[in-house]
Amino acid sequence: MEILGETTAQAPDRKLEIRNLQKSTKTALVMDEINITVHAGEIFALVGGPASCKTLLSKIVVNLVKKTHGDVLVDGVKNQKFKLSAKKIGVSLEQQKFYPDQTPYKLLEQYAFLNKRILSHKRVVNALNLVGLKDVMHNTLDRFDASAIARLKVALAVYGDPEVLILDDPFRNLSDDEGNRVRTILKTIAEEKQTAVFVTAKNVTDIQEICDTVGIIDDGFLVTVKSYNQFIRDDAPYETMRVQTPTPNYASKVIEEALQYKTHLCGEWVVVEAKPANAQRVADVLTARDIKILSVQRINRSLSEQFYEVISARRSRRLYGGVS
Repeated sequence: MEILGETTAQAPDRKLEIRNLQKSTKTALVMDEINITVHAGEIFALVGGPASCKTLLSKIVVNLVKKTHGDVLVDGVKNQKFKLSAKKIGVSLEQQKFYPDQTPYKLLEQYAFLNKRILSHKRVVNALNLVGLKDVMHNTLDRFDASAIARLKVALAVYGDPEVLILDDPFRNLSDDEGNRVRTILKTIAEEKQTAVFVTAKNVTDIQEICDTVGIIDDGFLVTVKSYNQFIRDDAPYETMRVQTPTPNYASKVIEEALQYKTHLCGEWVVVEAKPANAQRVADVLTARDIKILSVQRINRSLSEQFYEVISARRSRRLYGGVS
């Protein structure tokens, strides 16, 4: 994949810092205690459902909405004026609007001029080619569907070789193939250009293949922040296993009677509520009863399952008067 500009050899580690961010109205506290750091070359994914304040946070970071308290720093400098930060930040917001008689080519030209970016035909074409819009770059936007508009926003965001990318739910309205294209772009830019990528998503499946760090937000509260690898490691106590056999009903009954492990059936598979370390015990019991074993596999909870468990646990605590 051809990436715009030269690859950055070295860059300061912390590119985007959100410190003790708070947003309140006259009547309510909307967002509180948001602390996020995105390093050079890192993809930080903020995941939350509707009304979780993902988009609001993105707008605050780029100074389209005023914060009540806290700081946003880009490359160690407080990000207080959007015109100054535009040289360092590439932005794609869900609610971005364009004139229907505009074309992608002219839009990128105007963007480069207004934000004092390098303007060249080759760079414009390359940016649009990255997102699959090269062949329609002179068509007016009134002929574009939601998917094309979403990809155009990504092209605008990455055009100027920003040090920081802010992408608000860029996968919405994209097909699986188009989503994979955007994920490849983000992964490549982060790795080759050491760009710090801050991306929000409603669906965990949109980001789990590319993210280095995951933050879960709910009702304006940052519930947890962990590295993706930490999510996987923390899942270890919840590992179970499954056994494939031609006689699953009989195998299930034998396992429950002999080992007192709970089981349930899924086709030819017997899902066993026991740690994978106990696989040999299960195999021995089945073999002793002449039950044929086709396969034994370990089962991990997906990141999506963990996300919903975290959100459900927090809402339960709030419902019954616990601490958020």
